[in-house]
Amino acid sequence: MPKYPCPLPIFLFTDIVDSSRLWEEHPNLMAAALARHDTVCSAVVGETGGPCGQDDRRRSVRCVRRCLEALAAAIELQRSIQKIASGTELALKIRCGLHCGAAESRDGDYFGPSVNCAARVMDAAHGGQLLVTQAFVDRAERRYPEGVDLLRLGRVRLRGVSSRVDVYQV
Repeated sequence: MPKYPCPLPIFLFTDIVDSSRLWEEHPNLMAAALARHDTVCSAVVGETGGPCGQDDRRRSVRCVRRCLEALAAAIELQRSIQKIASGTELALKIRCGLHCGAAESRDGDYFGPSVNCAARVMDAAHGGQLLVTQAFVDRAERRYPEGVDLLRLGRVRLRGVSSRVDVYQV
């Protein structure tokens, strides 16, 4: 039987856009930026987070217990990356995706359709964009950080996900 850190884990996926090219062109700046990304992500998720890691494409994935903290973490991460980029010559942007749902927990990692959906929602985002699913919105019950609004983008087809998913931009 799967073990969950909460009734339904919330998965936060992040990806530094165009990171392969940036690594080739600015290896020292990217090393510092990635270290800062990881530090900021761990700090903003803080004690509300579960295991952290990277998937096979080196995208960062975090499991967070509460919607408000997950959303605040993603927003803070976006802002922190913008600050890092403004002080360098890097055109550094991240994209984020949030989704919640049941997943199998094994050896400190998560597996299953909910994890895949979270990754695909992030894949659908552009640099600087944060997308969330209807499942996340339902679980959040309109409890968002102050000043945060959602724009419904509609039902979208996500690669590898069998049914269309309602997606919102933060």
